[in-house]
Amino acid sequence: MTLKKTRYTTDGYKLSVGYILWWLNMVMGMKIQGRYMFVDRNGTHYPDGFADRLKDKFVENEELPARPEIASYLAEKYPFLPDEYIKWYDRVFYFDSSQIDLSQKGGDLRIFYEGPIHTVKHHEIISLFDISNLTTKVFGYKPESNWQDRIHHDAKALKEKGVTHSHGGGRRALSRDHHDEVLGILQKYKKGVGDKGGFFGESFIDMAWAHGLPIMGTMGHEYPMTCAGVWGVENANKKAREIWLNMYGKNLGYWLDDTWGTEWSDMDMTKDEARKFKGSRHDSWPFEWYVDQKLGMYKRLGIDSREKEIITSEGMKTLKDIIHTVEYRAGEFKSAALLGKYWSNPFAYNIVNKLVAVKVGDGPWKDVCKISNDMSKAIGKPEVIKEVLEIRAKAMANK
Repeated sequence: MTLKKTRYTTDGYKLSVGYILWWLNMVMGMKIQGRYMFVDRNGTHYPDGFADRLKDKFVENEELPARPEIASYLAEKYPFLPDEYIKWYDRVFYFDSSQIDLSQKGGDLRIFYEGPIHTVKHHEIISLFDISNLTTKVFGYKPESNWQDRIHHDAKALKEKGVTHSHGGGRRALSRDHHDEVLGILQKYKKGVGDKGGFFGESFIDMAWAHGLPIMGTMGHEYPMTCAGVWGVENANKKAREIWLNMYGKNLGYWLDDTWGTEWSDMDMTKDEARKFKGSRHDSWPFEWYVDQKLGMYKRLGIDSREKEIITSEGMKTLKDIIHTVEYRAGEFKSAALLGKYWSNPFAYNIVNKLVAVKVGDGPWKDVCKISNDMSKAIGKPEVIKEVLEIRAKAMANK
């Protein structure tokens, strides 16, 4: 029987980033607030009444009970998270629906989330899960017939070709049942001892627990964006790396470098920082460009790239695309893939919740943005994006 929604229906990175933001507010007393915004990149025309049905889901989330058995599994898999924080998330925290401003005008869905950043951040993934599942239901979407055969074929091919991969698409999965069945199939092609490739882990905490899998997750864009709201965008990447390495070291050693462009991040990364991180996550731009950029950085810093990992989470559209990640410049770095849409989102739901403003204490709200390596993924007010692009250009020109 498929596991029902829990307070752990969220990605592992929401807890790793979450602990840092909890620490900044609850331990350091910084009183940081955040504002998130829903963006539908597909431009979906939602039917009348969709927002009302969604609101019921959000209120329902407030009542999700503690799950000590999943908390224990999380503590086992993420020993770098303090027990105090895991207990807080399991027993004290709840999804406060009063932090959500939800409305619908015609077919457009409008959602903002606002509150202390260490609590409001947790709406991000579970709300996308609710939107995706409700979208599937109201539109009557179903996977293609014999879809399981394609999963079997491709998972077998990836294992044979030496591709290590994990599932990371729970937030936009077609449905919970579909997600569960996908994992059941993928587990038949798990990476075993001595295998060069195969299925490895799952990013949703509760589904990883249900299937006995490693919990995957490192870092999200909201983290350096929060640092930009507090310390300024010109200092954000540096501050984010500093805090992350102090907190986690190599336990979660993958740097997400494209918040305002990989080249800017690489330009100011020091040899010591690059040495301490296990590798990086590729989240935008063509894979070959990204690999060339990263290996060039390691060469410039005098670091052996063969010891570094590149995890690609950029949407892979074909089996050939995924296999190419272990063929391109093979042997010069360690490759892995985090696949979501490919396995469990056949209708390509392209929805996100992104941090758009940060406030510290009684100070003013400060708008923040994400630019990415691909401007089509940029989120933020046009004037804020323009300002950040100018700051970036000046910084890179002066380097």
